[in-house]
Amino acid sequence: MDIERFREFRTLAECLNYSKAATTLFMTQPVLSRHIHDLEEQLSTKLLTRDTHRVELTPVGKVFYEESKKVLDAYDKAVERVNQASSGAIGNIRVGFLSAAVEPFLRDFVIKFTEEQPNVMLDYESMELDELIEAVKTQSVDVGFATHVREDKNLDIIDIFTDRLCVAASLSHPLSEKDEVEVPELSGLPIICLDRENNLTTYRFNERIFERHGAEFNVVKFVPNIDTGLFFASVNKGVFLLPEHLTHMVSEKSMKVIPIRNDDTRIRLNLISHKNNLNPLAPVFCESFAEFAKSNEGKTFH
Repeated sequence: MDIERFREFRTLAECLNYSKAATTLFMTQPVLSRHIHDLEEQLSTKLLTRDTHRVELTPVGKVFYEESKKVLDAYDKAVERVNQASSGAIGNIRVGFLSAAVEPFLRDFVIKFTEEQPNVMLDYESMELDELIEAVKTQSVDVGFATHVREDKNLDIIDIFTDRLCVAASLSHPLSEKDEVEVPELSGLPIICLDRENNLTTYRFNERIFERHGAEFNVVKFVPNIDTGLFFASVNKGVFLLPEHLTHMVSEKSMKVIPIRNDDTRIRLNLISHKNNLNPLAPVFCESFAEFAKSNEGKTFH
């Protein structure tokens, strides 16, 4: 079935006037009529009714109109991506990220991407987790690197890797003598946590882990960022929970990182974008990163 028949039908369905649709499509009315008739023959159904006064969509025609729009949008996007790949893309991509969360691997990818797409500028913005996910949903950023992303019908989600949750504790803390811990061993211990207002998703993730294991989630201090949390943990004001890929931020001179053994504490790091992002370069970035992630599968970015 010729894709142009879809385009002609969509134009006619929106105009509901053969003469006007034919003019818009730069063709004669008899040719348009024949094409629509051929389309109906191929589909073995009537898409439009027509008399001397008006043209109307049949119930099946209304369904086909909605589906044809999806087909045309997908086709146009595919052609656009091919053209970009063959001629080189030009423009800007807004990238949101969780600061240190992506530092171990983003630098390597950016070097590769810049070599492949020298005319694409990357604009970076560091955000808190909940702010970042919302920014992708509202398209104030085109793509985002985030953790704890739940399935969403509006988001495309690429898994980067799954990581262990760890405990950062002062060398004078009793936990520093351990190489691994389980969640029940943390029950009631003073915990330093990122503030709930800007990191509610992370807070709830940790809180639910403790609830599942019947452990007390004893938060004694909320902090605005990871660096501050690690500082208070280093002076033994409590322990700080963080994913393993961020443990490069922990000073071995004053602290020890203890992985949590339980499988249900694993954390996913994702690249996310809106499925209907209006920036045609967003899919280019995501596809390039998917290839990068696949080629680096199994590599440790910590």
